[in-house]
Amino acid sequence: MHRPSSGTSRARTALLIAVPLLIVVTGLLLVLAEVRYDIHVADLLPTPNLHRGLLVDEAVFFALTGAAAGIGLTTLTAIVATLFVHWHRYWAAAFVVVAVMVGRAVSLALKNAFEVPRPVSAVTDAIRAPAVTLPVLLAAVVVLGLVILFTRYRREAIVLLVLMVGLLIENRIASDLLPTRAGFDAFPSGHAVGSASLAIAFAAACWRSPRWRWWAIAISSLYAMGVALSRIYLHEHLFADVLAGWAVALISVVLAAGLVYLVRGLIDRFRPRYPSAAGSRT
Repeated sequence: MHRPSSGTSRARTALLIAVPLLIVVTGLLLVLAEVRYDIHVADLLPTPNLHRGLLVDEAVFFALTGAAAGIGLTTLTAIVATLFVHWHRYWAAAFVVVAVMVGRAVSLALKNAFEVPRPVSAVTDAIRAPAVTLPVLLAAVVVLGLVILFTRYRREAIVLLVLMVGLLIENRIASDLLPTRAGFDAFPSGHAVGSASLAIAFAAACWRSPRWRWWAIAISSLYAMGVALSRIYLHEHLFADVLAGWAVALISVVLAAGLVYLVRGLIDRFRPRYPSAAGSRT
């Protein structure tokens, strides 16, 4: 078996240290520019002009925004969890779902506590969750019903539907228990929390698979960074809000991992032990 040389190993180690460090330093400089010098990342980007119609770039960013909250985040989370169920990795599916749930709850709690106003130039989202939730859910019921009736993926379809409904109910309950004041819910960015929670949990769950590890990291990174850029581009958040959202997501994933590990340990501890066939014959 070919083993990498010590020089290659040192280069990889240096890269693994340098890239995260560069990201952290860049983030801190951008936050400093916003706080100290009132220089915002959004000011360096083109300003959306929605009164002239939805342009291509705005459509792309609105799509990314829609995929990180409400029905969009719910659907993506349910799909990712269902994939793990299909691969018989049930605890990984639970980990992903719990990570997104914890991220939502912590994000709403912090928004409620800080009540930071949105940027003055914020652009109202063109798509609101209540307006699209019911049609999307009805379409999912029809499609998944056909899958259950006419394909062999009945278990996956049932799991996907149950997860979508469960996540929507959890989102509704969390919103009712932790209401936020409209226009004063900028910190942290809920879209950044949701997308990063899903991205980090998905990448972590795929880490032990050499086949999927780097694909998962690449897809997760593009998704989380695309959502963050969309919130800044649409003037809905400052970079500091997004960076705080990423930090909250990381903490939420760690909490979710600890919670799932604790529950799994309790189940294993109290699971009845049956003697093996060999032992029963002795």
